[in-house]
Amino acid sequence: MDSIGLRLTSHRWGRWQVVTIDGQVGAGAAGLLHTGLRAALDSAPLLIAANLAQAVLADACALEVLTGIHRRAALAGKVFLVVAPDPRARERMRVTGLDQILLVFPTVADFHAWNGNPGPQPDARGDLICG
Repeated sequence: MDSIGLRLTSHRWGRWQVVTIDGQVGAGAAGLLHTGLRAALDSAPLLIAANLAQAVLADACALEVLTGIHRRAALAGKVFLVVAPDPRARERMRVTGLDQILLVFPTVADFHAWNGNPGPQPDARGDLICG
């Protein structure tokens, strides 16, 4: 999916469906973010990761989308997590308490370590590379 400087790609990585978000996510692009994450949620058997290593969450709209997808995943018995949000978004998550609701990994390497398999290392852009 692509829209006004925002690009979403989705692929399988082991047990995970990973959606990589590249670009700025604000009110104008929140719908695209929701659509892409919802499609991954609907197609993934259990585990969904939003890789934000190349994204900038410009305003609260993006955080609302992530929170909504988290709720849908929980209701469906699935796991949704966030990987490598930008520092401002991570701080907003901390201040608002979203980091206590969402499962957030500060870096792609942290996600790999938690996953129990360092797996393929992220490329220079921070993308999770399938081996």
